[in-house]
Amino acid sequence: MTDHRLPPVPAGGSTVLDRFAQSAALIDGLDPVFAGPLFDGRDPRLAGVFMRGSRQVRLDITALPLVMRREVGWWLATCARTGERQAHASEWNRWAATAADVIARHPHVVSFADRLLAEWMTAWARRFHADRGRMPAPGHRLRAEYALRGMLERLLRQYASEIDWWRHDIWSLRLDARIPRREHEPRANTAVRWGDITPPWLREGTKFYLRLQMESGQLTWSTVMQHRVTTARFAAFVTERGIDHPALADGSERSLRALALDFGTFLHHWQRETPG
Repeated sequence: MTDHRLPPVPAGGSTVLDRFAQSAALIDGLDPVFAGPLFDGRDPRLAGVFMRGSRQVRLDITALPLVMRREVGWWLATCARTGERQAHASEWNRWAATAADVIARHPHVVSFADRLLAEWMTAWARRFHADRGRMPAPGHRLRAEYALRGMLERLLRQYASEIDWWRHDIWSLRLDARIPRREHEPRANTAVRWGDITPPWLREGTKFYLRLQMESGQLTWSTVMQHRVTTARFAAFVTERGIDHPALADGSERSLRALALDFGTFLHHWQRETPG
């Protein structure tokens, strides 16, 4: 599974009061049809929310606690409002059953945001195996991951709205209106993911630098992906060379030049040996 790094969950998960208040803010002002806990795709008020093949299936989240019911309702409302994607009722019925299993095992979990995507996928596979006596096919697993990932990324951004936009490991114009942009961005639907860039000092330093350049107008959103690719290759270089500190060299012009030449050689072999 692709590693989609999300903002860290506080130790021990969230408190019930925190998530209760946060989830209440999510649904404030929503159409009552999104209050659930039953969603019928045949309801005209839910037109376009569910995928065509699942509109005859009723989504039932009765078994979920109030916070999670609010989160699912908010997500369905978000799908309706933005038109970016549609939900699959059958997939979400399985996610509701999976979440109920997780809560039974871990009572401190009160929200979908209290677990990482990888942890949810492990629980989902466990439930799938219990129901069908076999492991899921890769395609089925990817569809389930896609269903939850969309909600989880937006949900965590909503719950962490006080964090500066550039500190997040997922940069997306759809997820955060604070990211500098032009009126017409040719790559507006592209998300930039920083979570797999290591070491951390390189990841955070690059994000901080790009933030300054974008907010000053020196760089545009379309160039961020190019910098992300370069940073990923430089991350592989410093890891291979055992460089474990932001001070890449001793500061002398000779050592910096030697490092730059070494990196150039590294890139030459990368281009020759790495397909694509």
